Amino acid sequence: MIERLWLHTPLAFARLGPSSVPCDNYRWGPSDLRPRGTGKTTVVPDLTLDVAADGTVTERMPEYVQFKDEAGWRPLCPFFELHGSWTIDGRLGRGR
Repeated sequence: MIERLWLHTPLAFARLGPSSVPCDNYRWGPSDLRPRGTGKTTVVPDLTLDVAADGTVTERMPEYVQFKDEAGWRPLCPFFELHGSWTIDGRLGRGR
């Protein structure tokens, strides 16, 4: 029996824009936190999935992250991880 379900991250924001090309995946990179560093937050490209018109999925690694193109902001979609805990025959299980 499912005991508990939760989402991680519980809050996300989606950016909407006029471009027909979605934003490539990225992750937070290292920040320059040295005493005389810039303090800037960086993003680095991450594995991106492309879906063709026939529904086939291919993966690729972008060379850089591009948030805008000539049409404007590229839309992006946040994702959520679904986690849960359950009991089977009196034994507790957990997963995502």
